[in-house]
Amino acid sequence: MFIWWNLIGFRNYINIEAVEKITQQKGYDLFEQVMKEGQKIDLTGCYYGEGHGLDKGKFHNKPFPYYYFLAGLVRSQKLSNILELGTHFGGATMSMSRGINKENIKKSRVVTVDITNKNIEEFKKYPNIKRIQGSDLDEQVVKRVIEFFDRPIDLLYIDSNHTYDHVMETFALYVTKLNPKYIVLDDIHLNLHMELLWRNLKVKLKDRAFDVTEISRRGNLLDVGRRKFAGMGVILWDESYNEQFLAK
Repeated sequence: MFIWWNLIGFRNYINIEAVEKITQQKGYDLFEQVMKEGQKIDLTGCYYGEGHGLDKGKFHNKPFPYYYFLAGLVRSQKLSNILELGTHFGGATMSMSRGINKENIKKSRVVTVDITNKNIEEFKKYPNIKRIQGSDLDEQVVKRVIEFFDRPIDLLYIDSNHTYDHVMETFALYVTKLNPKYIVLDDIHLNLHMELLWRNLKVKLKDRAFDVTEISRRGNLLDVGRRKFAGMGVILWDESYNEQFLAK
């Protein structure tokens, strides 16, 4: 169970700023490469759709700036096997698909999971994307995802239920089974649950985890309206972390 007082204590005994300094150069180098590639990609038609929370009632019909980061990450790192948890309207999913190099698109595998099934007509333009409706922790959903990929994946993008327990459980489950090269955690500063989760990951993973929103703050490249302060974390994963990090 999530314990709220842990947040206060955690801030007192962990100097997260010191950990952040370790990651800066690696993060800047990757970010510059990713955004350079991302800005070249046409993301017309990749939109967020219906807003949530404070944005409820609004409809976003243009690509959010962080979509270019996702597309650029896929393109620059030559990724083609991608799992997304949290589809919504599919703007991020489609952006990542657009980032796949043409020579890899036919053999690419892109899976997105959500409890809803929105934007059906637009998804028909992306035959390489497989949609699975249901909870990302449902036993049958997990089974279908694992069976679809017959190899380690390149990218795991998590943007679903933003509570500590849910995200950590999905993180541990899919990372150990699919061994992604990269993990992207969205909304790492959205609430206290996500703040604690990200700080725990930073302490454990050190220079293999960094916040691209912090890196891009000067240029506001990831300033995306309601997600302005929500953050986006990137983890360079290694299979050697599985046992010691996720055994708990």
